[in-house]
Amino acid sequence: MGFIKNQREEVARQEIEKAIASVPEPDGRIHVMLIRSFGQTFSSQVFGADQKYNEQINAVLNGLQDKGLEIIRVETNSVPNQGIGGSDRYDTLITYR
Repeated sequence: MGFIKNQREEVARQEIEKAIASVPEPDGRIHVMLIRSFGQTFSSQVFGADQKYNEQINAVLNGLQDKGLEIIRVETNSVPNQGIGGSDRYDTLITYR
């Protein structure tokens, strides 16, 4: 199971790098980026952070800020049970300048 998880994390890292590379250099204008991702599969926890989603979105936000961009707003919409094993799909709209 660890091998598959590592592969999935590597694919996510590569996709994040491609998305950030496609972002224009800071120009003072407002831009948006829509990220569609899947959270962790169902867990028996009643309350808790979705570690997989948090790590992926934080990597995107950090990459944008490392590029000198200002994050204005982050909006998330979740759609339950869209992924394999019952994971939620997240549509995250990042507005940046």
